[in-house]
Amino acid sequence: MAMPCSKCGELLADDQTFCRTCGTRRPASAPVRQFCTSCGASVPPGSAFCNACGARVGATAPVAAPPPATRSCPQCGAAVTGTTAFCTKCGAKVGDAAATPAPLPPAAAPVPATRSCPQCGAAVSVTTAFCTKCGAKFDQPSTQILLPSPASTPPEPVVPGPEPAAAIPASAVTPPPTAPAAAPASSGPSCSSCGAALTGAAFCVKCGARVGQPISASVPDQVAAAPGAMPVDAPPATSGGGCGKVLIIGLVIVFILGALFVGGVIYVGYQAKKKVDQVRNEAQSALGLGGESQPLPDWKNASSSILDAPSSKVPLLPGLTVVTAINQPLQGDYESIKRIDAVSPGEVHLRYSAEVPVPDLGAMFGQSGKKEPPRKVRCGRTILRADLDTGHEYQENFCAQSSEEKYPGSTAISISREALAQLKLNGETRFTYQLAGLQGLVKAFKGMMKEGQEGSKGNQDAPPIGIPGLGGDQGVTCNLKRVGTSDLAFPVLVNNQRVELPALHASCKPGDDDAEAHFYFLDDLNHPLALAWQIGGGNRLQVIKIEIPAAPNEAPGQQMEQQLATKGRVQVYGIYFDFGSDVLRTESEAVLQEIAQVLGQHADWQLAIEGHTDNIGGDAYNLDLSNRRAAAVKQALVDRFNIAAERLSTAGFGASRPVDSNDTLEGRARNRRVELVKK
Repeated sequence: MAMPCSKCGELLADDQTFCRTCGTRRPASAPVRQFCTSCGASVPPGSAFCNACGARVGATAPVAAPPPATRSCPQCGAAVTGTTAFCTKCGAKVGDAAATPAPLPPAAAPVPATRSCPQCGAAVSVTTAFCTKCGAKFDQPSTQILLPSPASTPPEPVVPGPEPAAAIPASAVTPPPTAPAAAPASSGPSCSSCGAALTGAAFCVKCGARVGQPISASVPDQVAAAPGAMPVDAPPATSGGGCGKVLIIGLVIVFILGALFVGGVIYVGYQAKKKVDQVRNEAQSALGLGGESQPLPDWKNASSSILDAPSSKVPLLPGLTVVTAINQPLQGDYESIKRIDAVSPGEVHLRYSAEVPVPDLGAMFGQSGKKEPPRKVRCGRTILRADLDTGHEYQENFCAQSSEEKYPGSTAISISREALAQLKLNGETRFTYQLAGLQGLVKAFKGMMKEGQEGSKGNQDAPPIGIPGLGGDQGVTCNLKRVGTSDLAFPVLVNNQRVELPALHASCKPGDDDAEAHFYFLDDLNHPLALAWQIGGGNRLQVIKIEIPAAPNEAPGQQMEQQLATKGRVQVYGIYFDFGSDVLRTESEAVLQEIAQVLGQHADWQLAIEGHTDNIGGDAYNLDLSNRRAAAVKQALVDRFNIAAERLSTAGFGASRPVDSNDTLEGRARNRRVELVKK
């Protein structure tokens, strides 16, 4: 019995197991009775044609069935088919079946009338309520009927009419088959699973197999069925987009790889250029030829109170200690210590010491190697009193020739009184300074080249050109001029107290090829101490600590004792270590004696020794270094001054507790310290 699909609503014929549109299987229960779709008459199950009108059951349009052979009922006269043994009207037994007439040629099923789906445009039978392609429901019958052309419709066969029932003997009637002969095989595509003919649906109506691509239902079977043509399965639909997708994916991968390669080349080139620029700038700075120099700070003008303050004077007397922080582009920060040993009417003697780091040229190019230990520099210098009065040469290099040096006509840690007086009075003075390191080497090389070009003149009396550190000095003479008219406030630690000293700023440029040099001198005619200087973009030197010996009436360690008693904490800057090490230098002895003396006077005091560093280096390295340095101070007090170990504790804080900025040479020097805390 015809029934709608439970999923999409398409009308299913009684012999249709699966929906042609969605492939849903019809309910398993078989219909008890079916009805003709043309006249509505009841049709017995299994009948292919309606007994009332002859329409094919389940067909989309009435189909003329061959007229069955009939005979008359002997009791009521009703027409009875030749194969029926009883009258279908009165039930009387008719008798033997009539002889079967010669079989008639089967009638070709008429081409069903179709209409177009309003949604997808597919051809659909006029009796179908739903589109077999998209499942759209028809609200009302369509007025557009698509019929096959007359040329493509084969002529209907002539079917002879039935013979009179009385003229046909019962024995001669051959009962017609209960179903008409099979319709001519359609030449359209067939199901690849069961072989059933396909009518354009998406699923086979017999086995429910999915069809690869729906076949247009608007083409009549008669048009597609040429005489003698064999049924051919439709080839599976192939998509031409597979190769296209693979090609697109391949192009995308190639593009990404190309972009990564180009980006990598750009990044490597950028890093290489950055490293080359860094090496070039450091080399130029070391040579004083330019580069990205870091100038000395722009100090503010000094006030009148600074000029008149007693603390603005630094007397030249035995025990005076001047600590200078030095920054070199290829070496980093380190400190030098100059201590006045003796002062006599004719001369002044001082001792010089420094821990000079060795440049790690391999690290500049990303190569790790064995790091050389710092170079220990120890020597003495004798300065004539007459040169301190009238000399115009400043010899800032130490230990260039021997351990005991004397350079008549030059000064060492200060300029002469006459040179400072001329700067203050005239604004300029003739001045000679020495070039050190690579700067002096390059200057000497240029001089030798010039001397070699003039050697053909036979000048055998020309003085030899010295190379700093290689047996001579390379002096540069210029007209030193004062910068500005006011003194500057120069910050420095004097006896562990931060003060500001009046500084006179002067500069000079010997020649067009020479770097400009800047100097800062203490504005004190009694002792014009050199406070800071820088030549080009090279070395920067700045005095950061000055230790003036205590007055005769002042006990050693008195200031330390007062700060511990009142504030409970004191910063100690007179303890010195080897570069990057916890080894105490001999210059620390005086401060260690002061600490031991304070502890001896206060037997009930207990002190915590704290170590601090600047931010140069990693955090872990600085923390470990500060711990080791604090422990070294404690061990020295216990071993050399018999201080009980239980009275001392140690702690290291690395660069975590700065007291000044780590961006300046002075600030980093202040952050490198030892602190004593009273418990």
